[in-house]
Amino acid sequence: MNLSIAEVKARDVGWRCRLTKELPDTDIRVRYIEKIAYGNKQYYIVLERICGLSLSSLNRWIKDNAYTVQETVYMGSRQPYCHDVITIDTQKYIVPDLRYVGCYAVPPIRIRVGIARWVIICIENDNSYIKIFRKHYDEKITYVKSEVIRGRKAIDLDTKYVGEDLTVRQLELVRTAYNAGYYEYPRRASLDTLAKKIGIKPSSLSKVLRTSEKKIIGRFLFGNEDECI
Repeated sequence: MNLSIAEVKARDVGWRCRLTKELPDTDIRVRYIEKIAYGNKQYYIVLERICGLSLSSLNRWIKDNAYTVQETVYMGSRQPYCHDVITIDTQKYIVPDLRYVGCYAVPPIRIRVGIARWVIICIENDNSYIKIFRKHYDEKITYVKSEVIRGRKAIDLDTKYVGEDLTVRQLELVRTAYNAGYYEYPRRASLDTLAKKIGIKPSSLSKVLRTSEKKIIGRFLFGNEDECI
């Protein structure tokens, strides 16, 4: 079985793009989209984190500009300018339609400065997802990059496509430290021993590991909150 992994960007494809374009400090991470039918209408439930503006400003902007939003539920604010939001929306979203061609959008879908960015994983590699994007957005697509993963080739989705949290180097060093027993108690490898094995200074290794640990812990606790404040 082959997998096709793609990154797609499109400009001005909905009210979230308008929001981030009008207020460039705003960062939106869409984590979940589901289509539901109620009566003879279709709605979309969207779970997202919106950062970069106060709750009152966000509420006012949605009320004045997001005409397709039927209901907004605020789940809480991690910080004064970072809010977890559920919206019930009549705006049509592409994510549920991707499933019909065996493709899935890897959350979060990131929206910044008027540009929406999807990471797509497809079971086949016939680029069927492109037809769906063309039908939805046509000339609004600004960027498409795809790669076919054949056989048992290993790929770090968290690093290359999804997370943007750890660099490849950071991930390599954390894995090396973990496999060497650096994180066990008692430690099976000291910082000096590990640094010598890798071939870098202990102070440099310590800095990389501490930076990486902060990102990993922050992602676990707050879901990448640091990046959108």
